[in-house]
Amino acid sequence: MAACGRHAVPTVATTSQPATGSEEVRAKGSRLPQRLRRHRGVLGVLGCVALVAGLVGCTSHDDPFASAQAVIRVGALPTAAPTHLGETFDPLSDAEYGYVRSLASSASGVPGTARDVTGGQGPEVITIDPDLSATEGRHATALLYDYAADVLYTVHVDLRTGSARVETSEGSQPPPNARETRRATEILLASPVGQPWRDAYAAGTGEELTSADQLEVLGGAHVPPAPGGADDACSTHRCARLQITTDDGLRLTATNPVVDLSAGAAIEQD
Repeated sequence: MAACGRHAVPTVATTSQPATGSEEVRAKGSRLPQRLRRHRGVLGVLGCVALVAGLVGCTSHDDPFASAQAVIRVGALPTAAPTHLGETFDPLSDAEYGYVRSLASSASGVPGTARDVTGGQGPEVITIDPDLSATEGRHATALLYDYAADVLYTVHVDLRTGSARVETSEGSQPPPNARETRRATEILLASPVGQPWRDAYAAGTGEELTSADQLEVLGGAHVPPAPGGADDACSTHRCARLQITTDDGLRLTATNPVVDLSAGAAIEQD
């Protein structure tokens, strides 16, 4: 176990995020990584393609940014019990991932009133991974966040029995997924707090910054380093700290902005 924010949540070795239908979830804000851009034509032929990004492990105040891993998934994920299960420590297949996601999101203990980062019905799925603490069988752990109640759910799923056990904690801050990072960037750019980044982008590129599509963004978890600051709400809210560069790697400012995703507001830093 490793501490994320004020509470402990499981440290994960690899993570992935759900690909739902034709929705495209992109790492580092909204652009495809450089190594995939040359294959845009191929991806277009494939049809319903999602680039899924996960952020690994927990974060600290000194280095709040986690590394990212990209996975290509094609089409909608299944929700039925898989006909074949992997070994205990194998990565989850798409069928297993979709099954765990379905079981975790609908588990007893996860309220039907839960909302995701966009306000949509159901909790935000942050990570789903094999349970590396298991010694046998096929188990997975899902981290879900309910933006309606600001509660983190850790759901332990037994894929063989289809059972799910739910734990809750408040104030926990695992690293944001790609959707949350994208949403935080949009909130920043729509806020007066984002003016220094808009100015720096114009100065560095000669163009106006109007969309998250123009940026490369890495999201990290944020908890207040001390009480009494402008970010006090982040002790109980879901907050993200952003590291922002241009598409060609130009760092816009030396400051990493903080966005309160629960409140939908960028935080004016001292």
